[in-house]
Amino acid sequence: MRLQGHLLLLPALIIVLAACETNTFRVAGIPTYGRIEDVSVADIETAIRSYEKSYPGVHGPAEVISHDEIRIYQNRTQMNYTGMFRRKGKWEVGSVVLQHPAY
Repeated sequence: MRLQGHLLLLPALIIVLAACETNTFRVAGIPTYGRIEDVSVADIETAIRSYEKSYPGVHGPAEVISHDEIRIYQNRTQMNYTGMFRRKGKWEVGSVVLQHPAY
């Protein structure tokens, strides 16, 4: 009897999770999430353009970490990313983090 109650909640959970995926905030055409209230859209666009100068091509979503840091992921798996840092008012490529899929 208890199992049936949990099975009824499963479709509701799937719908909620699917809704989260479709309501993505986009800046410069890429999904952007995190502390987006800490950075203006213009600053996020500038960080993305600065990233694209160093790494042209397709990339994954952007995650706003703080007022001075944005991570831009290589692809949708969100494992490998490049940290963009604001220094003296300009966005610069900072750390590049590569994670092995086994970790």
